Amino acid sequence: MATLPSRDLKTGLIIDKTIDVLGRNVGPALAFVAVLVVLGTGVDYLAVQAQQNVSASAMLQAAALSLALVVVSIVGSYLLIEAMLKRTGLMSYQGERRFFAYLGMSLLIGLAVVCGLVFLIIPGLVFMARWSVAQALLIGRGTGAMDSMGKSWEATKGNEFAIILAALAMMVLFYALAFLPAILFPDLGMAAAVIGRVGSSAASVISTAMGVALYGLISARDVVGVFD
Repeated sequence: MATLPSRDLKTGLIIDKTIDVLGRNVGPALAFVAVLVVLGTGVDYLAVQAQQNVSASAMLQAAALSLALVVVSIVGSYLLIEAMLKRTGLMSYQGERRFFAYLGMSLLIGLAVVCGLVFLIIPGLVFMARWSVAQALLIGRGTGAMDSMGKSWEATKGNEFAIILAALAMMVLFYALAFLPAILFPDLGMAAAVIGRVGSSAASVISTAMGVALYGLISARDVVGVFD
């Protein structure tokens, strides 16, 4: 497969390869979005019912469904990355699935990114860019969580700006859909909640596809696949 020196990545190339990954995985991506939207909308509906009716039962149901949503999100994102790696010819690991290692690493990265965004914004974006290949490394090669984070940090060095620009260009619309309808059009009620869930789920799929695309471009040099 064709490879690039680490510092030769361009924003346009990252976007192009991300679209390529999405094109090869339309079915899994749509299934992932559909499940998250249905469960997420259920959580939103039960939360509204609990507030309006001061219902302990609705609150418990909303909490239970929220927990189910978290579990499905974690398992679903793992399976989605796995499917994307396989369909792009970049899956080299043949061992057992490693959900707990994936969960721990994802939580650690998520915490670091959120803290960076809350305090200074820029560090959070840089963390996101530098660890954008970690999940694909863990699933695609079977490397350890900390090793995957370290390899991702080194593999993306010098490409932070290009990765951040690509992510913003592809996901800004979907993040807008995730948050703005409920703020700008509160009278839409559950319709705004559904639109928000679609936006956030689509942004998650794009982020996942971009991680696989970056893995194919700069981290999978010893893997012979169709992604070139």
